[in-house]
Amino acid sequence: MTDVVGQDTADETTSSSAQSVASGGADEQGGGPRVSQQEVAEALLPFLMQALQQEAITTSSTAQQQPSVTPRQRLLFGPAPKARYVSVEHMPTAWWRSVAAEALASFFFIFFGVGNATLQGPTRVVSIAIGFALVLTILLGSYLGHGDVHVNPVVTLCMMLLGKIGVLRGAFYIVAQFGASLLAVFMLRAVLPEQGGRLASTVLQLAPGAGLVVEILCTAFLLFTIFAMAGGDPHDRLTPGPDTVGMRTLWAGLVIPFTVELCHLFAIPLTGCSLNPARSLATAAVATLNGYGHEVWAHHWVYWVGPIVGGLLGSALHYVLFARVVDSEHPPRRYFDKTFWSCT
Repeated sequence: MTDVVGQDTADETTSSSAQSVASGGADEQGGGPRVSQQEVAEALLPFLMQALQQEAITTSSTAQQQPSVTPRQRLLFGPAPKARYVSVEHMPTAWWRSVAAEALASFFFIFFGVGNATLQGPTRVVSIAIGFALVLTILLGSYLGHGDVHVNPVVTLCMMLLGKIGVLRGAFYIVAQFGASLLAVFMLRAVLPEQGGRLASTVLQLAPGAGLVVEILCTAFLLFTIFAMAGGDPHDRLTPGPDTVGMRTLWAGLVIPFTVELCHLFAIPLTGCSLNPARSLATAAVATLNGYGHEVWAHHWVYWVGPIVGGLLGSALHYVLFARVVDSEHPPRRYFDKTFWSCT
């Protein structure tokens, strides 16, 4: 009984204190006792502390933690996704969606790039180069923060070696790129029956050795630019999520297409400027059906060896020149150490 009375007395005291604080201005105007600012602060302090504690509890309960991935998930699906966009449990779903998005990007790139080259003819080099650059610019802008835009098996291969994507994802990317490229050129063959022929397929206009050097240097320049704009951290993506989009990513949407355009301006009169084994294989398949197989397959190996060697060379140059810089604030980036290969 005594405890109940004491509790009621305490409640009445708290209630009267709050009422006195609330009516302090009225008492002051009517000639009553004044309430100092210190007394007001002391009376409101418990309420403020209680509100802050409740806010801290709510924030801690709703905060999302960075998901952890197992070595097997890291190897198959790549680096850990951002916590508020893709959870670890939904990585397979996001993985399939990314493969489908890569196939769609490859289809658009080949359909509009090769289609424009076929309509322009082999002599209008500037128009062909601008066409490929425009398609790539639009794709990079459309996929910004949503997915990858490799559209080239060589780019995917180098991304796999540097740990930017998982091995399984990269393998399916390559399959999607070749399949989408074949679908695009066969659709072009149906849409443009009058143009027919070799359908802007890549054919050497100089000796095979010289053509190989041209393809190696152009692809190396392209891959060097891609990795320079993508950043050196192996956990960064070519097109980062919305929370990591910065000026480097925005500039990449211009610098990489300009590099593609420059390579086409230089190499189209010499080799047709492949830079992409998927494009060369797809156009060669259509040219064979149209009766031009003897031309396109004569030195077709150049369009495989050249881009692959050039891509590896460009990636290695970027690693040697930029990824091993050591200073007091930025430790060296180690792509090929034991930590990377253990996929931890």
